[in-house]
Amino acid sequence: MAVSIRRPFVRRIPWLWAAITLLAVAAVGTWGLVSQPAPYRWLGPALTALALGAVVWIALRGPSYLDGTVLVQRGPLRTHRSDLARATRVRLRPNMGGSAQLVVADETGASAFASLLTLDRYVTVAQPPELLDAIGDALVTARDSSAAAIRKVLAMQADHLRAGGSPGDSPLRPLTSTALLRSAEAAGLVALLGNLD
Repeated sequence: MAVSIRRPFVRRIPWLWAAITLLAVAAVGTWGLVSQPAPYRWLGPALTALALGAVVWIALRGPSYLDGTVLVQRGPLRTHRSDLARATRVRLRPNMGGSAQLVVADETGASAFASLLTLDRYVTVAQPPELLDAIGDALVTARDSSAAAIRKVLAMQADHLRAGGSPGDSPLRPLTSTALLRSAEAAGLVALLGNLD
């Protein structure tokens, strides 16, 4: 039986944010089309198409899930599968976008990853304790020496959430970093302020 792993974009706020962002990019694209000199008029519509493509790509990503001991990561073009029970490499990593991710590679060389905790300005998603327990149980026979330590961290996260703890002070919290998002927001603000002349 497959246990679903939730993706970071599961609440309405990110979609509202994405819609507002697309609207703003479309407005900038229209402004670029109308006000820029002829050699640069293509830039506004190109940025609008790029932003629209990014949101469509996010929407087409299928949810990851656990199928027995196999972690299945579905994307718009490919599906990655990696058997947790036969894992030769297991690690927890931050993705700099606010997520703590489990990354697994098995003996066939196949790899997959899933977000276990996502904390940023727009999304808070912590995977349920039952799923964390299932992942930990699947890692019992993993060949990677770090699997035992990762199982302990997953058990601590599951216990914390089961006891009513918040994702914001959970054991996986130190792995969530939004440095990339903060940098992008700062760059956008600087660009906006630079264009207010």
